[in-house]
This record gives sequence, structure tokens and C-alpha cells, in this order.
Amino acid sequence: MKKVFTHIFVVLVNFYFLTYFVGIALMTLTMLTGPLNSWVGVIAMLFSLTASIIYQAMRSKFSLETIGELVICNHSKENILEQSKLFSITRIPLFILLLLTLAIGGNILDGLSEGQTFALGTIILFGILTATTFNGIKNFIRKPELLPIFMLISGLLLTGFAFKYSPNAQLTGDLMFNIYITLSVIWLIVGLIYKNKIAKTTNA
Repeated sequence: MKKVFTHIFVVLVNFYFLTYFVGIALMTLTMLTGPLNSWVGVIAMLFSLTASIIYQAMRSKFSLETIGELVICNHSKENILEQSKLFSITRIPLFILLLLTLAIGGNILDGLSEGQTFALGTIILFGILTATTFNGIKNFIRKPELLPIFMLISGLLLTGFAFKYSPNAQLTGDLMFNIYITLSVIWLIVGLIYKNKIAKTTNA
């Protein structure tokens, strides 16, 4: 059962990040073509999910390491439960917070389905968000320090302010702003806890 849940977790992490990249590409496309059909966002999400599942089912055939595999510290293509031990406490709360953060931030395609067009500034903003989130998570898992924690928090705060002052989010701007502020505080607390709970051994 643990193996099944681990595979599901990795699929979800890869799916959300792939959705980010696909979403940014489609947002850029709206600058050239105008609003996209509502089904484009749905198809893009299905594509990201399908690609993530196929990769996970055939992961032994690929040499690359996905963000999902990096998050669980798994470097073996044969055994997903073979993971390096980084923290001296359970990582479940950290993984739940990570999925929650990605799920909330993974609504990039919502605006595409609603027929919105995106300005260059908005696309750059989401690009920065994706880069800071990706690098913050990757670096925090490899070596939990203050810098990756603040990279994650900066990305969340940036997104929160973007929602607050976005003309396309007048009804939900304040709500999303408060959600991202709350996530930032939680990441600070959880990040500092795990930073201070580094395992003394490196083998699983």
C-alpha cells in the first residue's frame, strides 16, 4: 500500500508541475491567437495527467529524474521505496503541504478555459512563480536551508499580490491573497521545523 501511495504522490507532483509549464505555453499562445476554446484547458490537463501516469508506469526506461522523484529522494528506477533519509521525522506533513501548495497554484488553466488572454507581464509573473517554486522545492529537499524556504515564500507572496490586484480576479482576489499569505506562514513554520530535523544518516 505504501508503494501505491508513493507512486500516486509522484504522479500528482509531476502532473502539477507539467501543468504549470503547459499552462504558461498556452498563456503565451493567447498573445498571438487571442482567447482559446474552453476545451483547450481541459485537454491540456488531461495531457499532463496522462503523460505523468505513462512516465510513472515506464519510469525504469527513462534516465531522467522528475521533480516528483526528487521530492521523495528516490534515485532508483527499480524500487520507488528506495529513498535517501533526509529528515529524522516523518515527511507526510511536508508532502501534504507540498501537494496543497501545488494544487492551489495549479489553477493556471482556469483562465484559459474561461477565454482569457494574458499580457506579457502576467506570463512572466507565472514563469517566475514556476521557477521559484520548482527551485525552492528542489533545493529544500536536497539541503533544507533558509534560502529555499524564502524562495517558496516569495513565490507564494508574489502570486498572492498578483491575485489581489488582478482585474480578472476581482471577486476572488482578496480570498486568494489571504490563502497565499496563510500558505507562506505555514511554509515558514514547517520549513524551519524540517530544517532543524535533519537525519544523522543518509541511507534509507
